[in-house]
Amino acid sequence: VGFVRFSDMYPEHQHPGMKKSISIVVDPQFRGQGVGQQILQESLRWYRSHEGSQHVLCTDILVTNLAAQKVFERCGFVIVDQVKKRFHYEMR
Repeated sequence: VGFVRFSDMYPEHQHPGMKKSISIVVDPQFRGQGVGQQILQESLRWYRSHEGSQHVLCTDILVTNLAAQKVFERCGFVIVDQVKKRFHYEMR
């Protein structure tokens, strides 16, 4: 159906507050059914229960990917920057 991946953005800087990248993939046959938001919400809940809230979670989304933007915004992410054709979102 889909998966979420958390990864270090800057592995050489291991200190509290560092950024973690988050990405999500949903199988095309399940898109548009709320699956992405459910997977992301549950993954965020799991992450916070295991890692706490010391990391800034972030993702980059193409400006044309409106569905992904809506999913991340509904889960508490906000746009903090735009680089070329991508929005940079963060959740603290």
